[in-house]
Amino acid sequence: MDVFHRESSLTCLWFGAVQSLESTVILVLANKNDVKGALSAAEISDSLGLSQISTHQWHIQSCCALTGEGLEAGMDWIVQRVEASKS
Repeated sequence: MDVFHRESSLTCLWFGAVQSLESTVILVLANKNDVKGALSAAEISDSLGLSQISTHQWHIQSCCALTGEGLEAGMDWIVQRVEASKS
């Protein structure tokens, strides 16, 4: 399977899975964002089709797994959304 078809298939699976989880929030941890040539948040959003998802809250958090940078901010975002949904 070539890259185009593989990515199209993954996007379809991703979108279908998200639509079936009505009350979920989506956090994308953009690891290796410290590496030159890393995708921007807009490029990640476009490649995952996040802008097409209007029924769920979503957030892209830049992070670096080696240093932990950005991970706490991402977890804080999730915690805030979960707590808000309980109210």
